[in-house]
Amino acid sequence: MIPDTCNGLPAMACVSAMLKCIRRGLEREAMEFAVELIHSSKAFHSMVCKRLEIISHEDIDTQADPAIVPFVATAVAQAVRWYDAEKQGASRMAIGSAIRLMCRARKS
Repeated sequence: MIPDTCNGLPAMACVSAMLKCIRRGLEREAMEFAVELIHSSKAFHSMVCKRLEIISHEDIDTQADPAIVPFVATAVAQAVRWYDAEKQGASRMAIGSAIRLMCRARKS
């Protein structure tokens, strides 16, 4: 069973809500769900990163903007590399950039 987040929210519900917010272009809300997960554990941080890469392929119109997929892949790689449980600002910045770009992108 997957544990809840640090604030007691169901983790998979947060992942689902993050995806729906990205699809609807709700940047702030998508980032709030992502932060809830990444502040809970390193495993949830990894789950957010992997999910963002999948979203960039499944939900974004890559024909309209083919640079999104490599940008998200780079941002996620940086977020993983910069992860520090005590200082999460750098990792959050990379994840936030990917979320912002995907929220503003045309959806498929």
